Amino acid sequence: MVSDRQVKGLFKSMSQGKKLSSAAQRADMCQNTARKYMKHFKPPSENRKIRT
Repeated sequence: MVSDRQVKGLFKSMSQGKKLSSAAQRADMCQNTARKYMKHFKPPSENRKIRT
């Protein structure tokens, strides 16, 4: 599971102009997962659905 801290690190690396593959590796996540979070621009805590 990806943490908010990892996604924040991904956003920081991408804003510094790094490629997706190197930013994902630095954030310790798979490239496809990094692509998903870059597409939605939301950390995992904001994407969770409330169960009823």
